[in-house]
Amino acid sequence: MAADAGEGPRIYRVPVNGGAPEQLTEQASSTAQWSPDGQTILYDDRTTGGSFFPIRGIRLDKTPVKMPDFTNHGDWESFRFTPDGNVVFLQGDFRYQNFWLANLTTGEKRQLTKLKPGYSVRGFDISPDGKEILYDRVQENSDIVLIDLRR
Repeated sequence: MAADAGEGPRIYRVPVNGGAPEQLTEQASSTAQWSPDGQTILYDDRTTGGSFFPIRGIRLDKTPVKMPDFTNHGDWESFRFTPDGNVVFLQGDFRYQNFWLANLTTGEKRQLTKLKPGYSVRGFDISPDGKEILYDRVQENSDIVLIDLRR
């Protein structure tokens, strides 16, 4: 979980049976995801500023995990572990995002979808067997209306 103890958000491990939380990251970080084997945590590195944040990995002993390059866009959770320990992530420009798969062992990345532009994916999840992605797509439209209240 990410918490702010006065120096910006950091990733903490909190024992559910009681005990003191353990801070795992030193840099500003958020959006933590546990690996299926419980040994690795991915998070976005908030030290870069802007709206694209590099994804980093850390083991429970606080050693960094070598990661392929990909980013998290804004405050949306744009990456998830698959049951076999790889990662599905969103990549692309605003309203033109596609799903990609990153193999954390080899560093290989491959595109999974070619979605129609004009929509934003705000959240998604992976099925327990890792064969399907459930996601939402939002298309924002606005109409400008003038209401004249004069009598």
